[in-house]
Amino acid sequence: MNVSPFDHDVFGSCFRLIGFDGSRADVALHGGHIVSWLTPDGTERLFVSTAANTRGAIRGGIPVCFPQFASMGNLPKHGYARTSSWRHSGSGRFVLDVPPNLWAGFANPCVLIIDVTLGPGTLGVAFTVENIGPSAFSFTGALHTYVAVQDVRDVRVDGLDHPDTHEPMAAGLSFGTEIDCNFEGISRPMVLSTDGEPMLLCAQTGFPDAVVWNIGPVAADSIADLGKSEWMRYVCLEAAVLNAVRVEPGMRWTGTQTLVNLTG
Repeated sequence: MNVSPFDHDVFGSCFRLIGFDGSRADVALHGGHIVSWLTPDGTERLFVSTAANTRGAIRGGIPVCFPQFASMGNLPKHGYARTSSWRHSGSGRFVLDVPPNLWAGFANPCVLIIDVTLGPGTLGVAFTVENIGPSAFSFTGALHTYVAVQDVRDVRVDGLDHPDTHEPMAAGLSFGTEIDCNFEGISRPMVLSTDGEPMLLCAQTGFPDAVVWNIGPVAADSIADLGKSEWMRYVCLEAAVLNAVRVEPGMRWTGTQTLVNLTG
């Protein structure tokens, strides 16, 4: 895998990873954020809004949510990692050094690591949390992955268990209205299909849970950095930690998400 730095017009300092099969991924140092994944046929597989910017979190791609998912605590929504400045540490590794009390409400020193790999038709992301402080801490979080689609109303996600009964959802999950569903204890890969044809497989390890989200048409205008009608252009398939994970001093936690292109 070849890696080279470049300056993006919107996202600033970035690194481009090129796989041996001709696939490509771009990673912004703002947020340690994967903002593009092109398969060898040149198709963009991640959605990024045309109104995305770096004034806060980048809208689209793969935001890193840490040390809090959504509003599951007293910190700002989705935590601080997605708006912090990361550094490149060789090959596909990106690192965020968090000294004590860097973030309001989170006193613990730690190191966050994102490892990005490109394989034949695949994008792999490993997220590691290393506790370098004297005390244990807990976190929730996610890889908040925005998958690009032509029209979310033609999309279905399979491989999920019903959030209440925990029985397999035979009909899958369809879209067209706002969908924001948490799935605890996910046991198999999610498969995204378009017009009944499998498009993408999303597998995970370490992350015990998953979230599937699309804002829908009614609330879309409430998101300032989402372009007009762009709610139709994505589905979020998120590898998540919804119940806090405890990391002891000197220990590491790692979760992975692998996206597999199924279209050819």
